[in-house]
Parts: sequence; structure tokens; C-alpha cells
Amino acid sequence: MATRSRSLQSVVGVLAALAAGCIQSPSLTSPEVFVGRFADDVGFQPFDKTSDVNVKQDSTVCFPDTSLFCPDSGATLKVVVPGPGDPANTFAGGAIVAGLPRNLSGYDAVTFWAKSTRAAPFEVGLGADQTDSPRFKAGSVASLSTGWTQYFIPIPLATSLTAEKGLFFFSAGSDGSPATGFTFWLANIQYVKIGASIVGPNPVLPPVCVAKTVGSGAFPAFPSGTSGAMPVAFEVSTGVERITASNRYFTFSSSDPSVASVDLVGSVSVQGPGTATVTASLGGVAAAGPLTVKVGAANTCPALAVPADIAPRPTVPAANVISLFGSAYVPRTVNSWQTVWSTCCNDYEQLDVPGTTHPVKRYTLRSFAGVGFGRDGTTENQIDASAMTWFHVDVWTPDGHAFDVKLVNDPTGYPSESTVRSYVQETGTWIGLEIPMTAFRNLGGTSKLGQMLFLVPGGTTATFYLDNIYFHN
Repeated sequence: MATRSRSLQSVVGVLAALAAGCIQSPSLTSPEVFVGRFADDVGFQPFDKTSDVNVKQDSTVCFPDTSLFCPDSGATLKVVVPGPGDPANTFAGGAIVAGLPRNLSGYDAVTFWAKSTRAAPFEVGLGADQTDSPRFKAGSVASLSTGWTQYFIPIPLATSLTAEKGLFFFSAGSDGSPATGFTFWLANIQYVKIGASIVGPNPVLPPVCVAKTVGSGAFPAFPSGTSGAMPVAFEVSTGVERITASNRYFTFSSSDPSVASVDLVGSVSVQGPGTATVTASLGGVAAAGPLTVKVGAANTCPALAVPADIAPRPTVPAANVISLFGSAYVPRTVNSWQTVWSTCCNDYEQLDVPGTTHPVKRYTLRSFAGVGFGRDGTTENQIDASAMTWFHVDVWTPDGHAFDVKLVNDPTGYPSESTVRSYVQETGTWIGLEIPMTAFRNLGGTSKLGQMLFLVPGGTTATFYLDNIYFHN
């Protein structure tokens, strides 16, 4: 009897070993994140102040759309964005994380499909592994639409992702005027290799010169307004895709470390007198700047370039315009182009451009500049822009890359405000920014506009010349 027992145990042991050998471990180079279901060894982890209840697999809304129960690989990931005042959550979002690190160096982008109950912005990206300081996080803000839309997120430098757990992340908050919650669905999230269809990286941050003295504290080589990250642009089939990428993707170098040295995350330290050039590259391709550092009393940076002409004359019919400043229309009264409460954070002057018949406005923005249509605390000069569909401003910059416009409605009652960021592709030329009024989300109305602000990303400084500022339809 004992012999039979030992034999049975042996057979069971062999079968168990064979069964274990048949169980396939998840592929460490698999491209799949969520295709009808979470890939093997992959799970969702909600961000702080959110709940996993807001994110569930949905087999009733399918990709592609169908009225039937979702076929294999057709189920979607449903995300319920809470409205204002939700006691449990302030937004919806989290990271899709692999249990074992994946080698994703063979891919150059993440692609996915999404649709929403209504148009709304959301943040999406890769590299958020739920640690306090993910090394290779990258992402952007995209716009949801009501039909299935494909998105691409270029990988800044795929050779960095040889052991990555953070496969995908997303987040969205209540949106609209008034703000409400909404629902969106994600489908077919996977890594792909699309090769020549991605062009880049293309530098976003312009060349900059700074003058320093020996003993100056360390400073970021290319401040972009996002701590520990830099913007970079790629051209994909859907247009220009701007992403913000962790500094860890970049290689920083200094032409003369005895003047200015730079560390692995782009922090520059002044070492001695002279001139040094600091560069940032992605896989050997210039991705920013460069930054020229001049150290010592004799080393001064050249004066910034200035526009040689005013912006092109607008052609929108005057009957369709509410003008604040410009060459083509009679402007509305504006009480102050630099409010008292914003003098801390900008330098402002109105300048004549030689050889032209019209001045322009110059702001050196250390943070923001406030424009008051009427006197603070009054309702005078408020603008009713409820019939307007666009906000227009022409900008010219020698050293900027991003320009924000904030509108404030009803500043003397129950104010609401909204900010839109525009990117300036070229320095040293006039760029016409046409911002749809619908882009000023959560503004709460446009019938009592009383203030406007111009801003640059936090931690940055840039000079902008402005012309032709108006609302129109």
C-alpha cells in the first residue's frame, strides 16, 4: 500500500510539472495593453483621489460599434468621469501597469481608440508606473470626440524602455460650462511600430542665452513649465503631436564643463568664467535650444530680436468683430493693459515699430500679465462676447514656445475663468492664433468678460509682442 501511495504521488508530481510547463508566461515584449481585455500580467491602478469603480471593462459598448454583445477583442474600457461635488472622487484616471517589466524598445508609439459622450479634454500617456518618480513618463493632452477616433502617442526614445512597467495612463475631470461629468471608452490600446510615419523629434524650446556670475545657483537648462519634463514635437499621420517627456529621455551635454556643467536631468551648474553651449538630444537628434551660458562680467548676451513690421492687417468684416487692439478696427475701451496686481510678474510697454503706422504691445512675461477692461471692482467696459465664436491675437516672440490666454467672466460677481494654451511653432515671425471660444472650457459664460491674462508656463520667462487682439464670428 505504501508503495502504491508513493507511485501515485510520483505520477501527480509529474503531471503537475507538465502542467506548469504548459502555462505560458506573459511575453515581455508583447505590444498589447488592453485589446478586448487586459493583457496577461497587466492590471489597472487608480490614481490618488480616484476610484477603480470609475473604470470598468464594458462588454456592451463595443469597438467597433455594434448592437450585439461585444465579440472577441471587442470589449472596451469604460471610464466614468465624476461631476463637481462627487464625495468620493475629484476626477477619473489611473495607470495600466505590467507586473513584470516589459522591453518596449522595438516600438515607436502607443496607439488606442476612444470615444466619449461629448467632446472633452483628457490627459494620456505612458511611463506612469505608480512610483513617486517614474523615470520615463511621457504624455499629452488630447481631445475626446463622440465617434471612435484613433490616437497616437510617439515614444520619445524607445531604447530607454527596456524594462518598463507603466504601459499607459489617462485622467480626466468634469468639463463644460457649467462643468459636468461624462463617460468615455478606450479600446485597442497597444504598442506599434509605424516607422517613417513618425517624423521627429522636432525641437520645441527655442535657442536661449543667459548671463550668469560665478557662484550662481543651479538652474534648469530648458525650463518648460513642467517639473522634470520637456516638450518635444513629432509629426504623425494625424498632424503635429506635442508631448511632454521626462528629462530622463534626453542626453544633455556642455561644450565646456569648466564654464557650465550639466547633469543627467538637465540641471546646469556654473563653474567658471567664459561661454558654454548646453544641448539636449533625443537619440542623437537635437531636441531643444541650444542654451548659451555666458559667465562673467565681460560676457553679456546679445539683445533679443525685435519685429521689423506689424502683423498682417486682418480681413474679418468689422461688423463681426469686437476689437481690443489692432490696426484694422476701432477698439473698445480698455482700462489697463497692465493691472496693478500683475506688475510683479511682467514688464509691459507699447512700442512704435519704425516705418509702420501702428504700435504693438510688448510683454516680458515672468509669469503673467493682467488686462482689465474696466477698473477693478467695477462692471464698466465689460464685454458681451456671447455671439463671438473666436478669439484672435497675433504674437511675435524671440524666445517663447507656449503662450496662454485666460479669460475671466463676471470678475465682480461670481467669477469664472478658463485658460487656453497655444504653441508658437516659429520664433521671429508673426503667428496668428485663432482660438475657438469653445476651447475656454468651464468659463461659465462670456457675456460679462471683464479681465484677460497672458501667461507663460510656470518657471519660464519669455517676451511676446502682440497685435490685432479681438473677438469675432
